[in-house]
Amino acid sequence: MAEWYPNLYLGENAGKKKRKLKAQIERGRFYPGLYLITEAANGVDQLDIVDSKCILQERAQELLPPVVGMAIGYREALEVLTDIARETYEHTGTGNVLAYVRQKAGRTT
Repeated sequence: MAEWYPNLYLGENAGKKKRKLKAQIERGRFYPGLYLITEAANGVDQLDIVDSKCILQERAQELLPPVVGMAIGYREALEVLTDIARETYEHTGTGNVLAYVRQKAGRTT
């Protein structure tokens, strides 16, 4: 089961289908063109873009980092990441995106 940030960052197209998309992910089902924006799995980077095809594998579902946002299409995912980075810089004056989204969500880790 995916762990979701309370206030997901959503691309324009993903925002229209938020409930449906979350339900698909929770059931471990693939949604064509859906990309998840997650905390980076490697512990070094800040955020990752993950194709929802990955969740078809049970082990990948277990290892899926917390989901920060969703987008339909890779271009939209990049736009969402750009928006997150811009918001981070406007509010903190830094590029520490992961710390900002965690703080905004009330998460400590």
